[in-house]
Amino acid sequence: MGSVRMQPLAKTNDVRGFPRMPGEIQEMLYLDKHDLIVTLDRSGAQQPVVALEFMTHTPQSQHTKQRFCRLVAAAQQKVPVGFVFPERKLSGGQMYTCTLDIFYALQRLMDIHRIPRFGYFWPDDDGRLRHSRRHPSAPREEGDVPRVFNLVDRCVNYAVQNRPLTLLTAEPSLREDLDQNRRLGYRDRVEIERYAGLKLQPTAGLVRALRKYGLTPSKLPDYFLGRELSLVQTHDFRAASSREGVRTDPYAGMQAFFDYCFCRIGPSYRQRRYNLIFRAQGVAFDSYAQKYRGYWKRRCPFGATKRPKDVPFLNLHIKSGCRYTKEKALRTYGYLSDMLIFDDFVLYG
Repeated sequence: MGSVRMQPLAKTNDVRGFPRMPGEIQEMLYLDKHDLIVTLDRSGAQQPVVALEFMTHTPQSQHTKQRFCRLVAAAQQKVPVGFVFPERKLSGGQMYTCTLDIFYALQRLMDIHRIPRFGYFWPDDDGRLRHSRRHPSAPREEGDVPRVFNLVDRCVNYAVQNRPLTLLTAEPSLREDLDQNRRLGYRDRVEIERYAGLKLQPTAGLVRALRKYGLTPSKLPDYFLGRELSLVQTHDFRAASSREGVRTDPYAGMQAFFDYCFCRIGPSYRQRRYNLIFRAQGVAFDSYAQKYRGYWKRRCPFGATKRPKDVPFLNLHIKSGCRYTKEKALRTYGYLSDMLIFDDFVLYG
């Protein structure tokens, strides 16, 4: 057994810590920040071998989906993920139970990227989550949790032996994890009609309707026009709780969830059955653009006042632009969406 070292994952706006993170870790943090990433030290280079997510929120609907961008980012780097969340939780005198469509999405993610992503239930006692006695913020070492340890052990062993992590989908000791994921994922039918604000529309009709924004159909990409149908996720941001404009959570995570459940047919975001569109109802384009202008003034090292400690941050931006460091709302919607529709403008391409 080699030595084990713990260090915090730097936030993307950490001007000193984030530029020093290994490139593979930066890529995994692009869409959202993981709870835990286990790496193997290879002569000073860190190889990510498994990521873990621990959620104690009530497990209904959007709470599990809110983290889905993290799972996607890890999958794109061929890194396995174990996601631990409550099967049920008692909160405010009400019992909340897990919506099993998250297992269907995990299965779809695994089928497309050929890398393990398993969901595990946090142990509970009649809805009261059970925590570790030694580590109070962690789940009790019972129920599904020993299988999480086994996943980590298998991932590390495969990496040490230089075996491709993609072979873990055929690992005998993970068979129970795989079977549970499939059984729960296919228990209920996951259909577009069950989700509020989600609608499948003919692409041609959508394009005609968007001409009022000055959209010229001939300027749309061939891949967009070549898909007969488009999946439109609409959220009304006019509510008082959304005065800041386009919010990221939970809608970006839900968009990633919808992508893999209904649109995605291959590892690349270009490999889709349907166009994936986000309509931000009640939001003018300028409020979205203001997020970018505000980022540039306050946080971008080329816009804000430069200091000696910003040199690694400057160098990161010279190499990668603001890919990692701009606001999450700009990163996630811009990456996932084939088209963003505002009240007065359309982004695409």
